[in-house]
Amino acid sequence: LRSLVRVLRGAARAMPRPNAATVTEVLGVPIADLSMQEVVDRIDGWIASGKPRYVAFCPVHSVVEGARMPGHRQALRGAALCVADGMPIVWAQKLLGHKTASRVYGPTTMLRALERAEQRGWRVVLYGGRADRLEQLVENLDQRFPDLEIAAAISPPFRTLSPEEDEATTRRLAALEPDLVLVGLGCPKQERWLARNQQIAKVFTFRFDGSGRIAYVVDAPCDRDFNVRLQGEHERAHPP
Repeated sequence: LRSLVRVLRGAARAMPRPNAATVTEVLGVPIADLSMQEVVDRIDGWIASGKPRYVAFCPVHSVVEGARMPGHRQALRGAALCVADGMPIVWAQKLLGHKTASRVYGPTTMLRALERAEQRGWRVVLYGGRADRLEQLVENLDQRFPDLEIAAAISPPFRTLSPEEDEATTRRLAALEPDLVLVGLGCPKQERWLARNQQIAKVFTFRFDGSGRIAYVVDAPCDRDFNVRLQGEHERAHPP
C-alpha cells in the first residue's frame, strides 16, 4: 500500500498559491480538493473577475498521459483547476488523504455551469466535435436552457490545423467576446489548445467530447451519473 501511495504521488506536491484550492497530487497532476458545486462557484467568480483561466476535467487517461508526456503535464499544471472526472482519480485522492473527495463529472458539471450561465447572462461558445452532433447538442441545450446565449458552435476539422487556420480560429473566437468556452477536441489535444489560447475567454473549460455525450445527458437529470462511451470519442482522439 505504501508503494502504491508513492507511485500515485508522482512528482513532489506543488506549493499552494494564494487563494488557490488545496490539491492532491496524483501522478504529478494537482487534482483540486473541490466538490462539483464549488467548481461551478469558482467559475462564476472567475468570470466576474474577467481574468482568463481554464479548467481541466481529468479522467484516468488524462492523468496517465500527464505522467507520460511532459507537454501534456505542463498543460494540466497550467490550468486554474484540475478536477477528478473519473472515479479512479477520486479513489486515489481518498487513498492519499482527501477522505471527502467526490467526482466532478464533466458533463454534469457543464450542465450546472450552463444553468449558471443562463442565470448570469454569460456568452457561451462551443468549440469541437462533429458538425452534426454539435448541431444536436445546441438544439438540446436550447430546449433545456431557453435563455442561454450560445454565441457560436464551431466544429473544427478533424486534423491538425495549419498555423494560418489556427490563427484565424483564434481571431474568430476572440471576436465573439465569450465569457465561457466549452472545448471538446479530445485528450491530449484539447489541453494543449487551451494552454495556448486561454486569453480568448474569461473561463475555458473542457470535457464535452463532440461524440454526442452531452447531447444525451442534457435530456436527463443533472444529479444522475452517466457512463455513455461512444465511438466518436475514440475517433476524436485518434482521427484516421
